[in-house]
Amino acid sequence: MTCDAIYKWSITWRMIINCDPGKTELIGFGTAENDAKLLPVSFHLGSNKILFVEKTKVLGLIMDRKLTYIDHAKDINRKILGRWATICKYTNRNWGFRQHVIVRLIEVLIYSRIHFAGTVWINNRSIKEVESAWYRTIKAALGAVFNVRMSTAEMILGVLPLTISNKVNSVKHLLKLNIFPDIEDPLKKLIDAQTQSGNYSPLTGKIKDVFQFLLWKSSIHPEHFTKEDQNIINNHDLEKFSSLSTKGCSYSKLVMKHYSEQLWQSSINSQYQLEGYTEAPTVSTTKLKFPPKTTRQLETLFLSLFYPNNIMNEFLHRFNSSKFDSPLCECGRGEQNSLHLLIFCHDIKLNKRNSMSELLKRHPFHNIFNQGYGGNSMLISWSRLREFFDLAVEITRDAEEFLRTEIKL
Repeated sequence: MTCDAIYKWSITWRMIINCDPGKTELIGFGTAENDAKLLPVSFHLGSNKILFVEKTKVLGLIMDRKLTYIDHAKDINRKILGRWATICKYTNRNWGFRQHVIVRLIEVLIYSRIHFAGTVWINNRSIKEVESAWYRTIKAALGAVFNVRMSTAEMILGVLPLTISNKVNSVKHLLKLNIFPDIEDPLKKLIDAQTQSGNYSPLTGKIKDVFQFLLWKSSIHPEHFTKEDQNIINNHDLEKFSSLSTKGCSYSKLVMKHYSEQLWQSSINSQYQLEGYTEAPTVSTTKLKFPPKTTRQLETLFLSLFYPNNIMNEFLHRFNSSKFDSPLCECGRGEQNSLHLLIFCHDIKLNKRNSMSELLKRHPFHNIFNQGYGGNSMLISWSRLREFFDLAVEITRDAEEFLRTEIKL
């Protein structure tokens, strides 16, 4: 009946409907009886046949019948690799674009592509299809030769993990429903219906994320909330989400930056605790700013101070002792690793080594000397301290003449 009415309307108004595959398609996500066999194979619009498909593209989003969005994630993965292959023509580990340029390109060309409609398609299963391409871009930006843990690479570059940035984007999107209220907003009506039903759904899960943010914000800016807001948030009353004040739901770029870092820090703390560490690095979304005219080679050497599997003698000896027969530094005073280079290497001027030692004591973020193989990542906490950063860059510049810049495996 509906197809006949559409066909008659198109004839009356002399409209031509393109029924070719990819132009006009039908997709069904389920039936009231929960039986997919009840869905027809095709429909007819006049003499044209409209096929029933397993997936279709709507406004740039590939939707499948089970709403897994795996096909969309695979499509994004393919496009990311294509874009990154183009970028790699202009940069490498020891030449080309500098670190801040590469990170900016990642944010503009790759990060934005992943997060397009991310609040719809990103879930624990679909995001895994994108992580391989994401990891390759992050590793290349770092200039690493060997594989580096993704969480470590993200901390060094100051780039939020995909799951956390998507969670924050979802929170901001839902907060806008109260910042710019519209009674007729269909999403708002759907939220009200699902929260009042008392049944859990992915949408109510996202509302809980919003309440988590509001609870955090109320501890930072209590003056933004009314007494009614405080009661709703403290009681976790999801049904009254629409009753929250505009001021309480407002946010700034700085507030969201701090909240993103708080979520990220909590995730990193859990990861390091599970691995038996008593401490975890301090995360920051602030990007590293190298001095003007710093070469790409010097940048990659500096960045390698913050992850253990770099190409210094200590790791290479553990990696392949037959090919790299000694873990010692060229100065002969100890194994060549990040801490040795910054504090103990006698090929570095004494005043710089003493300054670094005093600096680490003056800002005791962590006891890096007791962290063993994980000590490199603990140095990340100091990387955003300008005094440490400038001094470490100078030490790396002095060490550039004897540190490896490449290896043949």
